[in-house]
Amino acid sequence: MLHFEDRDSHWRNRHNMNKKIMTRFVQFVNRVLLLHSLNASNIQSFSLSISVFYKDLCPLNRWISDVLNRGVKELCMNLTVQLEINAHSFLESPNLEKLKLRNCSIRIPTSRCLSSLTVLKFFGVTLISDPSNRSQKLILNFPVLRTYEAEDCTWVNVKSVTFEVPLLKVLSVKLPSWSTFTLSRTKFKFRASRLTQFSYGSYMLPGMFTLELDSSAHIASANISPGKFNGENNEETAFLAYKLLEQFHSNMQCLKFRRSEILEVVKGSIVAGSLKFEMLSHLELGNVAGEILLMFLMCTPFLKTLILEVLIQFKEEVLVPKLVPACFESNLQVVQFGRLNGDEHEMRFVKHVLEKALVLETVKYSVSLELLEGDASMSFRAYDCYIQ
Repeated sequence: MLHFEDRDSHWRNRHNMNKKIMTRFVQFVNRVLLLHSLNASNIQSFSLSISVFYKDLCPLNRWISDVLNRGVKELCMNLTVQLEINAHSFLESPNLEKLKLRNCSIRIPTSRCLSSLTVLKFFGVTLISDPSNRSQKLILNFPVLRTYEAEDCTWVNVKSVTFEVPLLKVLSVKLPSWSTFTLSRTKFKFRASRLTQFSYGSYMLPGMFTLELDSSAHIASANISPGKFNGENNEETAFLAYKLLEQFHSNMQCLKFRRSEILEVVKGSIVAGSLKFEMLSHLELGNVAGEILLMFLMCTPFLKTLILEVLIQFKEEVLVPKLVPACFESNLQVVQFGRLNGDEHEMRFVKHVLEKALVLETVKYSVSLELLEGDASMSFRAYDCYIQ
């Protein structure tokens, strides 16, 4: 494994000194790569972290081409400034299995098949479609890809991109800020029949994100965080989030759902029983109201751990004595609160849990110092309570 990092340049502010450091750094990398060339040795992994960059000094693309020609299987480029990387070398590499890029831009062809890539991670990457692609549609084929993670990435001159990923198991997508996203409004489609872990943190607009699954898909874990944006239609966002849950519900074991309050407008569908999380054992909800919380609990008979970020409301009328969630009677062992402010509706739910959860073992919570010490700083202190 080869890992290079221009660590010293973090502590230099003078332009001339940075240039000298970069020159020495480039010379060192060149010597190491030359040594490997003379020894005719393969490079399994190549990692490069650059904090200060001078285009005329650093032969970045030549280094990438050199290591890929030596059969490198893992390539990691961690840059602090946006630089364009020649994608041709790694797109044509028959040996590359893992690719991680941070803060760079690459140009991609209309369609491409990377036959050996198993892990692909993009952070702050700008992906630019070839000017010859007048349709601005891309088809990317990764026949053996297992993990795809993309965070704060921008697609330029791309209306839609389809990922053909039949063996994908882990999918994580977090789109950039709303102002950046609106410049392209790219639509994404993933054809992933073996997906097991899913994470989505972004805006929900009709047709923007499509996940095509088949009957063999088994989503064990999902983390969904619908992003807020100007002009958001809450009903539309709730419906799209609900349809996403509907794709996963039967096999899911762990669910994290932020902005749970948006589901208020589709609670009728949840009550109707179309969502049944019969295998769910771990549930995390953020900013949830009482009715939605109880609806989730009624759908999760085997729930063992419940984590609530903020309980924004819990009215007394939602408590129906005869409607006690099945998980309260046989499975719920841990309840954790992100924070407690001591509000009446919070205490009402805590009391309900302590009375009805028959196998409860642990309650975890954080309370504001305002409650403990009369201090309005609103910082929080955590506590664990074990039930015997």
